[in-house]
Amino acid sequence: MEIDYSKIPQNYVYCMSAHCPEAGTCLRHLATQAVPATTKQFTVVNPEAYLGTDGRRLCYQTSEPQHIALGMRNMLRQVKAGDAALLRAQFIACFGRNKYYRMRNGEHAITPDMQQQVADLFARHAPYVSVTFDAYSDEVLF
Repeated sequence: MEIDYSKIPQNYVYCMSAHCPEAGTCLRHLATQAVPATTKQFTVVNPEAYLGTDGRRLCYQTSEPQHIALGMRNMLRQVKAGDAALLRAQFIACFGRNKYYRMRNGEHAITPDMQQQVADLFARHAPYVSVTFDAYSDEVLF
């Protein structure tokens, strides 16, 4: 898997543990291989400090693309005026104000777990709305 270094967030935490059995599929390890030789310093995780009770590394991050959603404007247009304020308040309570507005506008990736949370909120507060996001994409999530 080839990773474009320019797409890695500036504060991303890498892993240099090549002996880890999950290194071949761990995004933290694979991203380390994309760091240019001119980079003087970057943050790494100590994988030994993150061993779970089952022996798996808790710092493991999948390199598989995730099916993300972008934007909620079309769904929100279907919400009845009487339900809009409560639904918006629930979104803000769940995700925070800034993240909610960025999600709504398609500026923040909505992960599969977040998509389920959005669907649950609509089911509780606006069950008549069809939960279909503005766009979908398969992306590696850092």
